[in-house]
Amino acid sequence: MKTADQIVQAAVDAAGQAGGRVEVEAIAAKGPGAMTFSDEDMDILVEEYGSPRDALYAIQLEAQRRVSALALDEVQS
Repeated sequence: MKTADQIVQAAVDAAGQAGGRVEVEAIAAKGPGAMTFSDEDMDILVEEYGSPRDALYAIQLEAQRRVSALALDEVQS
């Protein structure tokens, strides 16, 4: 069984694979939009975060974290 953190990580990973950095930046700025999840995954997310809205916000926060980490890496390079 997946954890909520694994689901969040996988969602942002998939967005990055599909649309690259631009897609991750869009999620960071606007949220996950029309991302869909299996009923099982959404149940796990809601159990962890309390509501679908908070679960989707967790995905946005992870995208923001990754965008910030990429920006920091670029500055340090």
